[in-house]
Amino acid sequence: MPTDSSDNVQGDKVGQDKIKVDGLDAEAAAIGTNASVIFNKGYSPTELAELIDELIRRSQAKQPDADFTSEELQTYHKQSVLELVAPRYQLDSRFVQITLLVDQGAEAQGIRFTPDSQRKKYSSLTTLLAEIDDKAIVLLGKPGSGKTTLLRRLQLEHAWAELENPTGCVAFFVPLNSYRRPNLSQPLPEPLDWLAAEWQIRQPRLPAFGTLYENGKLLLLLDGLNEMPHKDKADYRDRIGRWQTFWQRTWQYGNTLVFSCRSLDYSASLSGEVAVVRQTQVEPLSPRQIEEFLHLHLDDQIAENAWEVLRHDPQRLNLFSAPFFLRLLVDQIAATGTMPTGQAALLTSFVRRTLYREIAERRNRLFAPGSLFSEDDYQQTLHNAFADPYALPDEGDLIPSLEQLAYQMQAGRQTEEAGLVRAKTRQAQKWLPPESAQAIINAGCQLNILDKDIARREITYYHQLIQEYFAARVMAVEPQPELVRVLWQVDGVTPTLAETVAALEVSDPLPRLPATGWEETTTLAAAMSQNQEQFVRDLLTPNLPLAARCAAAAEVTVSPRLTRQLQDALIARINNPQADLRARMVAAETLGELGDPRFERRSGPHGDYLLPPLAMIAAGDYPLGDDGSSYDNEKPAHTVTLAEFEMAVFPVTNAEYRLFMRAGGYEDEQWWQTEAARAWRRGEGNSEGRKQSVRDDYQLIADWSEDRIRNLQTMPDQIDYLLWLQSLSPEELEKKMEEGFPSGQLYRQPEYWEDSRFNHPAQPVVGTTWFEARAYCAWLSAQTGDLYALPTEAEWEAATRGQIGRIYAWGKEYSSSRCNTFETHIRATTPIGVFPDGRTPKTNIADLNGNVWEWTSTIWGSTRQKSDFPYPYDAQDGRENPNDANSGRVVRGGSWLIIQNNMHGAFRFSFRPGNRSHVLGCRVRRSPSQ
Repeated sequence: MPTDSSDNVQGDKVGQDKIKVDGLDAEAAAIGTNASVIFNKGYSPTELAELIDELIRRSQAKQPDADFTSEELQTYHKQSVLELVAPRYQLDSRFVQITLLVDQGAEAQGIRFTPDSQRKKYSSLTTLLAEIDDKAIVLLGKPGSGKTTLLRRLQLEHAWAELENPTGCVAFFVPLNSYRRPNLSQPLPEPLDWLAAEWQIRQPRLPAFGTLYENGKLLLLLDGLNEMPHKDKADYRDRIGRWQTFWQRTWQYGNTLVFSCRSLDYSASLSGEVAVVRQTQVEPLSPRQIEEFLHLHLDDQIAENAWEVLRHDPQRLNLFSAPFFLRLLVDQIAATGTMPTGQAALLTSFVRRTLYREIAERRNRLFAPGSLFSEDDYQQTLHNAFADPYALPDEGDLIPSLEQLAYQMQAGRQTEEAGLVRAKTRQAQKWLPPESAQAIINAGCQLNILDKDIARREITYYHQLIQEYFAARVMAVEPQPELVRVLWQVDGVTPTLAETVAALEVSDPLPRLPATGWEETTTLAAAMSQNQEQFVRDLLTPNLPLAARCAAAAEVTVSPRLTRQLQDALIARINNPQADLRARMVAAETLGELGDPRFERRSGPHGDYLLPPLAMIAAGDYPLGDDGSSYDNEKPAHTVTLAEFEMAVFPVTNAEYRLFMRAGGYEDEQWWQTEAARAWRRGEGNSEGRKQSVRDDYQLIADWSEDRIRNLQTMPDQIDYLLWLQSLSPEELEKKMEEGFPSGQLYRQPEYWEDSRFNHPAQPVVGTTWFEARAYCAWLSAQTGDLYALPTEAEWEAATRGQIGRIYAWGKEYSSSRCNTFETHIRATTPIGVFPDGRTPKTNIADLNGNVWEWTSTIWGSTRQKSDFPYPYDAQDGRENPNDANSGRVVRGGSWLIIQNNMHGAFRFSFRPGNRSHVLGCRVRRSPSQ
């Protein structure tokens, strides 16, 4: 039974339960295995070293017969702790949520990896690993989400545990962007051989890697799976295959592997039949967590002012959902009292503050006036006197050299994908002024901008985003639009869309078109360009969506004329059947970010709203139903006479619905027009609809055999769910539902509002109940002065099939190129309108088949098996009663998760009005003005 566990964060109670006793020996006794405490005590390195030594002595005293002969291992763990308590690795577990994902299998007929609803959210990898049986996991998360920090925290906690209770185990952190050929003449090493070589380089005094591995004594922390150097997709798949084979052949030794990776696109194929590799995901910070973080680290009034700026800005909320950027934001506000306009300004402020720290607070001689830092640079930094938000002290060698180093490292990588790049120290020095190369590297490390791997003699930037920022400073002065040129036409993209889909496993989502790896750098460069208009204009031809993305950035200002040119070009691409579907999707997403002119933004009595484009449906007779259908509820075929009305061209989008939320739509009771709707808004019985949906399923399958369930054409997790459901007694069912859907919960946003798969401004809003959809219509009516409502199912079918009774919105034949269904392989909603060949003739209405089921006003009835209101349709027989809160309501159109058999124009289906599924959306209709 799924549970709502988004708020179930098991945070460390840092220091709260610690016994207050004077003396380091008492500290050692009190801390025990709670390594989190040491972050908050402010120990000096000497004090911490003494504390660790005391902990070791206590461990030896408690276990006099234990084997403590490996002094080298104890020294290794001690050094790990001393290194990992540095501020750069600090982590507040209250703001960490790790979700376990369930793998439905490569043949799953739906989303392959879904959140494990039976598990809580985790704030610690140590806890997660202790509670699952799997010995290998992947930690997924977007850049800045804290993946590396979480691996390092796991390493710290492991080292601390070994100091207290030695077992001979060792944690080995190794970045996978070092996994490459020793030189061009040699083959790529196998992972086991490569790991052994890396271990020998870094830890020559410890037991051999092979000995540790064969005895199951290793915790391998493999950072940056997506950053492995590779020539192309085929080469990358080969490398992933090597890691998969390595684990499948050696899992029985009992070691633990933790990979970090940006997304499932890279890591899904690691798992195998013999040994599973479990996927986990670092969740972005929710708006609630961002607000809490601001109040925790800033004075209340300052935090409240900052939150007021952020809360209505989706672009900034998305940026600061990454802990890396949120920490930078808080540091800037605390230091300067100002709110940065965007990512480039934020990173510039970070560099300025680190320079100031070295000059004014630490009086670091490296930054005294000289070749790295001129006298003017010194004074400019000391007094924070800069001409614009992106200026840095660049008269000396330091800043220009860090810029060139970042650019050359990125230009020299052997991969099309963005990722943290590395360079041999000797090569890096060749890119720097000879007389000051070593001083520049040292200064970069002092600033926490560069990181030096002494064992491998390599240089990296501390974070990929910092490297891209410095490279962007070069690009801002010397634009390179050809670096981001991409192919987008059907006849230019290889492999083709059809070939790509054919190669996918059933549950795999359609991958994006290949990127160049310069996209983030270019976006940052646009913000720092002295001529933003020309910078964006130069991107129009090589990469239209990227040009629009740059123009939409908060730090970039372009003329209304260029904005309109970009919007028109994006709409043309969306409507161009010769553009690859994936190119149309990207164009639609960037149009949603830039502002979609097809929706007119207006101000009403209750705030801003978006006026949707509408299509006139003429008055007349329309055919409903189909006598030739295999579904009885579509019979009999008949005609219905309808008055003229207008149908929205698109389903309601997240961008539209956001304005309803911003206007206080959930707080203002006037939009909730029936008693049942008002009760739902208050949290009274609002779980009943979800419970009743489960009861519907329970009744439907009561007499089904196990074979019948197992042979259903649906995804494996649904089959497992039905088998589990069937095994319950009625009493057990009610108990499970009460646990999964607790009563009295207040909802103030759609169910999937914070799910990145469904929350882009250009996607249809999903996870809304029938009550929420109707409240939106009431609000929009009050805003416009016109009557907006959900369509009746007769109106919906008339708009879809027309007066000639089309089978699909576009005509007779199904095609996955015309709509987003299971066969299309998107495995989520698409942005609106990306199937130009799927629109209705003449009226040009989009997305009527596929993408999302759409609520109608019409009652279905008390059971899903058979409608209480069969065809023929009669609007006067009670089926349009808005006050019936319990009966299922008709939904139409199918969804991204539905096969083609169930999404033709006459197909009727139902959901309970309280259902909040990720396949459920809505579309509005408008009555003609009187």
